[in-house]
Amino acid sequence: MPLPSDELFAVLEQEPAKGPVAHGWPDQAWTLSRIRTLFGRRFHKSYSWQDYRDLIQTAHQQLGGPIVLAWDNLNTHLTAGMRRYIAERDWLTVYQLPTYAPHLNPAEGIWSVLRRTTTAKRAFADPHDLITAIRRGLRQLQYRRDVLDGCLTRAGVVLTPPRRHHAFNLSLFFTDFGSSG
Repeated sequence: MPLPSDELFAVLEQEPAKGPVAHGWPDQAWTLSRIRTLFGRRFHKSYSWQDYRDLIQTAHQQLGGPIVLAWDNLNTHLTAGMRRYIAERDWLTVYQLPTYAPHLNPAEGIWSVLRRTTTAKRAFADPHDLITAIRRGLRQLQYRRDVLDGCLTRAGVVLTPPRRHHAFNLSLFFTDFGSSG
C-alpha cells in the first residue's frame, strides 16, 4: 500500500482522535477491524495479506502484548503467506471461523437483520440501488444498540466494558508500515 499524501495523512491522523463513537461505533474501543474500516473509507481500497500482516505487526509493537484475532474466510486471511506469518508468531493467535457460521460471526446477524428489513421484498434497479439501500439500513442500525447487542450476544460475545483502552497511534503505523518481523 503506498503511503498517503501529506493532506490525506493529516486527515487520517485526526480521525482516530475523534474516537470510534464519532465514526459510528457504539463504544470508544479502537480495534484492528475498526482501524481497517476507517482506512478503507479514506483509501477506498482493499487490503492484501501483506497489509494485514503489517497492521498486525504494528499493533503488536504498539500494544506490547499478544494479539488474538477471530477471522472469517476472507481470501487475504487464508493465503499461504499469512498462514506462515501466523505460525511463526507465538504472540499471535487466530481463530478461523468456519465457512458459514452465522452463530459465531456477529456480522452475519447484521446481514440477517438487513435481509429481513432494508432489503426485504424489494427488487433493485441496479447494484447502486442495492448498495444505497444497504448503506441506509446500516446507518439506521448504528443507532439500534439493542439490535447490535443482540447480534453480538448471539455470537457469544460477552458484553462487558473494556478494562483499559489502548490508543492506536496512526503516525507510528505509517512509520512502521513497511517493516515486518
